[in-house]
Amino acid sequence: MRTLRPIALVVPVPLLLAAVGLVHPHLLTPATAGRWAALHIVLLPVFPLLAAGLLVPLRGRG
Repeated sequence: MRTLRPIALVVPVPLLLAAVGLVHPHLLTPATAGRWAALHIVLLPVFPLLAAGLLVPLRGRG
């Protein structure tokens, strides 16, 4: 139980990123540029959390 809780806390981050990727604009055009910029600015804090998804399960090993 002790190891499942930290893993359960970091699993939603990649799932959120995958879900947002479904609405990612496919082509960068002047019409979609604002949407591209807004999407990437909103996701800026998510990308460092992806590293936590790799490090948390390995914590305490080795």
